Amino acid sequence: MKSSQRQTAAAVGFFALCVMSAPVLAQRSGQPEQRGGPIRADGTTPWILITTFQSADRKLGVEAADEVRRRFQGEWSMKDLAVVSKANIENTLTASGYRPDSALNASDLMELSKQLHGDYVLDGKATRTGTGSAVRLDTRVMIRLGTTNLAQPLPPSDGKDPGDAAKGIEKSFGEMFKSIPAYKKCVDALRAAKNDEAIAGARASIALYQNSTFARICMLNAYVNKKDSPDSIIAVASGLRAIDPTNLYALSQLALAYNEKGDKDKAIEMNMQIYRLDPSNREVVDGLIRLLAVGSPERALTLLDTLMQNNPGDAGMVKTKWQLQLLAKRFKEALVTGEEMIKLDTAAANLDYYNRQIGAAQNDSNTAKIIEFASKA
Repeated sequence: MKSSQRQTAAAVGFFALCVMSAPVLAQRSGQPEQRGGPIRADGTTPWILITTFQSADRKLGVEAADEVRRRFQGEWSMKDLAVVSKANIENTLTASGYRPDSALNASDLMELSKQLHGDYVLDGKATRTGTGSAVRLDTRVMIRLGTTNLAQPLPPSDGKDPGDAAKGIEKSFGEMFKSIPAYKKCVDALRAAKNDEAIAGARASIALYQNSTFARICMLNAYVNKKDSPDSIIAVASGLRAIDPTNLYALSQLALAYNEKGDKDKAIEMNMQIYRLDPSNREVVDGLIRLLAVGSPERALTLLDTLMQNNPGDAGMVKTKWQLQLLAKRFKEALVTGEEMIKLDTAAANLDYYNRQIGAAQNDSNTAKIIEFASKA
């Protein structure tokens, strides 16, 4: 793929321009590398995608993925779990203009999985530990639910080499996989608006795999759909976050539940966590600033100043900064920000603006500005 073509592909989404019919047919017909073939004739065999692991050492990332993939192919029958072959992965990447040993980010992995009809994705990171070939593998299983990508962290696995560490990853996946049928019952009930049945399915899944994030996400959805008490939602969301601290859905529901309970400090804490994980989410940021403005305008200003480094001419942010400076009694700064605001938005120079600026000038003992704003008003 030429450079211009690669840029076009990136603009419309990773792998969106690929034609995968030949590789897909090849993988669906069965793989000699894996035992227990062929796949089920009814098409119910699930597929798992394992690609190059993230690593500071590209060679280690490739080796770790190869060893884990080989372990899965040796331990799982194709009828129970089919492994997307390395050849199909490399053919797909190469056809898209990418290196065949590319270590992909989470969103790109899910797009690749979609092209190769993968049901599960094993996302991994390989790190050297100690001396020799000792390594630690950190992995998570990712699945797609509608348009949402869900993640299930697996316990880290240490080994004397990648092949040894791969054993722990395959074992952990097997333990998690036993809970999937019950999780699917939860999802089916959720889609049918049978929230109590969904909760029962989630509990059954958790009984089979104590650290199931998939089941907890489904259960949390059911409690939210039921409009259950904030305490119930906090309990489930906190359990989910204990396993996956970066789970944005858990954090967002915690923020809402704490806000409903009137616990503003905890609501702000959860929103701050969301902001750190997703600083580009303007809706979250605006809501957080509104929460902070009530009791902590100084904290809101600190957050806003950080955002404005990338948005210096945003009229809405400048207006919010002016209002926060007035709340924080930073009158000298508010006078300057207010004048900057009406340069960006002349319609903001209304009677309320001048009244507030005159008040700021009075509090700042700035007689010249009092006269200036009064004459302009």
